Amino acid sequence: MGRKVKKMLAANNVLMQKWQRSWARLIEIHKQQEEDKAKKRKLLNLPPLAKAIERRVNVIMEDGFDESEFPMAPIANDNRPQPKHSPFESKYYFGCWLSKKGFKNIGGGAFSTVWHKKGDRVIKVGRHDDWIEYILWGHKNGFGGNYVPRVYSFKTFPGKPIHGEPNPFYVAVMEKLHCTTRQLYHDNTAHDLLVAAPLFTTAVEYKNPMAATLLDLLLPGITFFKNKFMEAFEGAGLDLHGGNFMLRSDGSFVLTDPITSVKDEKRTGVKRLRLTDLSPIPANDNTELRHAA
Repeated sequence: MGRKVKKMLAANNVLMQKWQRSWARLIEIHKQQEEDKAKKRKLLNLPPLAKAIERRVNVIMEDGFDESEFPMAPIANDNRPQPKHSPFESKYYFGCWLSKKGFKNIGGGAFSTVWHKKGDRVIKVGRHDDWIEYILWGHKNGFGGNYVPRVYSFKTFPGKPIHGEPNPFYVAVMEKLHCTTRQLYHDNTAHDLLVAAPLFTTAVEYKNPMAATLLDLLLPGITFFKNKFMEAFEGAGLDLHGGNFMLRSDGSFVLTDPITSVKDEKRTGVKRLRLTDLSPIPANDNTELRHAA
């Protein structure tokens, strides 16, 4: 009988220890939750500029930080007049200027943002990529307005150096597209072109013949474009994800922004170009930009 009692007491001790550890953990979680609530309450009492900076820091922590993209405002005095910035200082300030002019940011990615105000054209502002090399190739080979987005003009601006480093950016006026194929996963999973992007990616990056065959059945004639694309951009940095495949309002398929960089020997280095006739744009000619506005 004594042995059984000892075993029961030992089992109770083990259960008590587990309960104590669980209770301590619950107390720790509760304290952490209370601390988080206190931080939120503190944030609600911050002045407007501090709130904006807090939100900006959260965005940077989630999406990655690029100092030239998010120049921080001085915070010594909320009422101090802020310095004026030219829209041509950087991609960021050009976007701020567009916003003040009534444009809405309707999309973007790691290297660019897209702005729209009215009509069937948008303004794309970007940096750090060779997007224009793809666009120029597409227009030269008759794909502009087909599998390649129709672009009307392209200009590069030197920007204001950041810590002595160059800070160029580009501005392009292009056709407004309807939606990404990625969006179909949320809006219309029965759409035939839902599978076009993964088929194209598999056919190009893995050179899979079945994917190429199925893709051509889905979009007759796209194999010719795919082969020309692979030939022209062999060795380039590819960026083939669902956000870079889009549809026009008429349902036609567009490969918008498939490369990040090309080999140095293939880079044209074009700075200003009117894509409608592939002619240079004079430095003071902003006709296409005014048209988009």
